[in-house]
Amino acid sequence: MPLLSCLSAVAPHVHCLNCRRCNPSLYMCQALPYNRAVIKSFRRAGLRTLFQTGTSAKVRPDLQARSLRPLDTLDQAGALTDLHLPGMQFHRLHGMPTRYSLHVNGPWRITFEWTEGDAYRVDLEQYH
Repeated sequence: MPLLSCLSAVAPHVHCLNCRRCNPSLYMCQALPYNRAVIKSFRRAGLRTLFQTGTSAKVRPDLQARSLRPLDTLDQAGALTDLHLPGMQFHRLHGMPTRYSLHVNGPWRITFEWTEGDAYRVDLEQYH
């Protein structure tokens, strides 16, 4: 029986057995309504490694735990409206191509492009 769904799991992580960090054989959390991966590509290998394994030498240690929650939320989103959650500060960025942002910490954001229900070129950046 899961203790927490992966969307509510933040550091320190309570093992829920339904997310890929607690049970690496699972790619998707089965406790959530969507069962397909939304994130299709990353701009940086370090962020991809963080998302897949829960740790990365290429992402600052103080940003790792804070980055995983928006990444998990993004990967489970069925539509952009699913990202309008408290604390995420979701918004569209100006410029082309159209990119969107999710708050991580201070000036750090998860940014991505959204095409036909999927997130592409996901990045962790300090854009201020």
